[in-house]
Amino acid sequence: MKLKFIFFALILVINMECKENEVSVNEDTDPFYMEIKEGCPSTSEKYLNMKDETCLTKKELLLCYNMFQKVQASQIEQIFPNTKWSISEQDSKHILVDKQGRVTILEGGPSKMEDDYQIIGKGRFFREKGTLMYKHSCQTGMCENLTFPIEYISCDSMFHASDERYHLSITIGNRYYDFLEENKDSKHLSIEFNGTVKPQIRNGFEFYLVPPPK
Repeated sequence: MKLKFIFFALILVINMECKENEVSVNEDTDPFYMEIKEGCPSTSEKYLNMKDETCLTKKELLLCYNMFQKVQASQIEQIFPNTKWSISEQDSKHILVDKQGRVTILEGGPSKMEDDYQIIGKGRFFREKGTLMYKHSCQTGMCENLTFPIEYISCDSMFHASDERYHLSITIGNRYYDFLEENKDSKHLSIEFNGTVKPQIRNGFEFYLVPPPK
C-alpha cells in the first residue's frame, strides 16, 4: 500500500512539472491571425498582377501558424536552427544560426557577396534554469550587445508590393517589449528571413510567454 502511494505521488509530481513547462493560450483571445484578402491573387483584386502560382490559404500550411504551434509546445528553439536572417533595423547586418543554436553576426551590404561579409559578433540561443535565452556580443561599436530571456515573440508573413516578394519577419524580446511604446527595460531583436518564402495569405501572431507588466 505504501509503495502504491509513493507511485501515485510521483505521477502527480511529473504531471505538475509538465504543466508548468507548457505555454498556456487563452482560446478566446487567439494570438494567431490570418488575412484571407491579403497576399493571394485568387482572394484579392489587389494582387491580380502577381504571377499565377500556388498560394497557401489553408491555416495548417501557413508559416507563422506552424511557428505558433512550436511556441505553444515550448519549442521556440526549433524555429531558428540552420537559418539566415537580416536584422530589421540594420539592413547591412545579418544573423546565421547553426543547428546547435549558435549565432554568427555578419556585416555586409547588398553590394557585397556573402563570402565577403565580415564576422562582427557571436551569440547563441540557450536555456537557463528552464528559460530560453538569447545572447550576442559584437566587436566594439559594431552592434549592440544583447542578453535577454525570450518572453515575447511575434511573427508576420506577408507579400510586399514594393519588391513583389513574400517576407517573413520575427521579433523576440523580454516581457517589457512593446511595439507601440518604448520602455527602458525593453530588450528585443527583430529579424527578417533571408530565403524563399512560399506565397501565402498574410498571417502571424503576437504572444507573451510571460505577461507584460501592467
